[in-house]
Amino acid sequence: MKYIISKSFDTEEEKRVNFISKLVGLPLYPNPNAFDGFALYQTFPFIPNPNICLIFAHNYEVAKFLTENISLIPEDNIFIVSCAVNYFKNYNIPNKNIYLCDQNENGYALFRKGLTYNLDFDPTDTEIYLAQSKEQDILKKFTSCFKKAYINIKE
Repeated sequence: MKYIISKSFDTEEEKRVNFISKLVGLPLYPNPNAFDGFALYQTFPFIPNPNICLIFAHNYEVAKFLTENISLIPEDNIFIVSCAVNYFKNYNIPNKNIYLCDQNENGYALFRKGLTYNLDFDPTDTEIYLAQSKEQDILKKFTSCFKKAYINIKE
């Protein structure tokens, strides 16, 4: 599993990484210089198991990241925590299943006050769903909390 977070969210990075690590029950190891403008965290061994790549960034950053780096992402399932407004078509990647966090009617991901949900950062609705999910299987947990955007491969 990979967790890729934009360096534009440096102030939240550690809190978000700890959240995801606890959520999946696996430690995430940093490789902060793997991608320009992004920090990479991944489970060990460094293989796509669980078969998930989670990306947290602004919509234009996600679009640029996918264009420039998709060949370095072996995971079949890409989960995006970002707005989709103006960039949704850029998220369609051949041979990958793409999932997107909840969006409002205008294509924006909304942030909630973290303290309301016992979180030390302001989560999106989808991150709240993940925190509240009782699903044990990590891939099932993610697919049940995110919305299918593009399904381009068969599991």
